[in-house]
Amino acid sequence: MKKVTRTDIPLSLKNNADRWTKQLLQEIQLRGGWSQVPKSLREKYKQPDVKKALEQMYKGKCCYCENGIGVESYEQIEHLKPKSLPPFHHLTYDWNNLHWCCSRCNQAKRDQWNDSYPIVDPTTEDPEQYITFDVVTGEVIALHPRGETTIQHADLNREKLVQSRNKVGDFVRELIFQLKRTESQLDIDFYRGRIVKFADEDAEFSSFIKQLINTYL
Repeated sequence: MKKVTRTDIPLSLKNNADRWTKQLLQEIQLRGGWSQVPKSLREKYKQPDVKKALEQMYKGKCCYCENGIGVESYEQIEHLKPKSLPPFHHLTYDWNNLHWCCSRCNQAKRDQWNDSYPIVDPTTEDPEQYITFDVVTGEVIALHPRGETTIQHADLNREKLVQSRNKVGDFVRELIFQLKRTESQLDIDFYRGRIVKFADEDAEFSSFIKQLINTYL
């Protein structure tokens, strides 16, 4: 999980969010509940420009696990504050509440919410203040109760995710060891160049890799 900068509000939301919100709240009141509202109204936020903006903002990675989206999981627009909960119905089309998420993290989170220690928002907060990584096991570790909420709600230590994180980490770790073994400047430059690519902001698990590099290099 890494800090990102939220982009300008997509035109579809800028022009329609207020009207859609008013319609949604009226329908919820009229029909007696969120689930009774037609899906076509509840999901108007799924606009092409919204999807494009979120994908670009998160560099094609899940906002929680930093796994690349589109190969083993499909993309979903995530509401950090669950839209199905009454206190957050009005945030269904709020640009500041929308994030880019893989299906696994989104399914794990569902409508969970902790009022005392809410999940970390990577567009307004630095996740490094709340979570860190064990560079040996590849697991995410909480530095704060809100970090624990984030880990639990998005299931950031699920077995296959940790395995994927470690697979990349093991490869980078080997590159670091190769770099340390060589005295050739040509080889040093080669290994450093490869290592840096794994820490690039659009690379999978870049936060974990950066911490691994800081630890071993």
